[in-house]
Amino acid sequence: NAEHMGQVDLRLNMSFVSLRCLRAEKLCVDTRKLLHEYVADGGLDREIRKMEALAVLYDGVDGEQSSYDERKRKGIKNDLQYTYGECVFSSFGQILQAAEVTEDDVFCDLGSGTGKAVLAAALVCNVRKSYGYELLDDIYQLSIDRLNLFEEYLRPHSNCKTQILLEKADFLQTDWSDATVLYIAGTCFSKEFLESLRFKLESMPFGTRLIMVSKPFNSPLYPLWKTITAEMSWTETDILIYKKI
Repeated sequence: NAEHMGQVDLRLNMSFVSLRCLRAEKLCVDTRKLLHEYVADGGLDREIRKMEALAVLYDGVDGEQSSYDERKRKGIKNDLQYTYGECVFSSFGQILQAAEVTEDDVFCDLGSGTGKAVLAAALVCNVRKSYGYELLDDIYQLSIDRLNLFEEYLRPHSNCKTQILLEKADFLQTDWSDATVLYIAGTCFSKEFLESLRFKLESMPFGTRLIMVSKPFNSPLYPLWKTITAEMSWTETDILIYKKI
């Protein structure tokens, strides 16, 4: 009957959640071991060592699958605005270098996913502050898990003094006016969605750098400054860097 089927569905759902928690715990244990071994083998004094350490930190983390599973559960699987992709650490250093990110900057990732860009800007560039906003629950939780491991294993072995914040929020409704570098992986954002960002972007201070992944941002206040090609999780793509005038 319907009541029995409901109980079966509930048990199956609880079993799925339990299995997912067990996998997450195993991943966390394995990552702790790998991080311990890596930092014990040498310091984090060079950029390549920092990028390698971040790759170890995210070993086994599948943000794309987590995003897909949650979007499917919530019935937004086909909403392109939520399509997930992320940076590849081997290329992200080039992006930060091209944008001339320094210790004096405040880095903000609008749609921070599992937190890769936020943690990379902190560890590699030692920016004053690095933060991001993510709307989906599952990948936000993955970012918090990675941040906790970062604080435990990587920060103590580096010169990173960055204030790091990861928040579950709609970045259209938040204040990121203190950022000097904005990162938007908006490949699948619609023209209308980008237009909704226009007022806040054009209100940013002179000199603000805007890093757009493959999607142009057309504004007379943001002339194109640099273009590079970088590897992302789905393919190589153009990275468009603008500078506010």
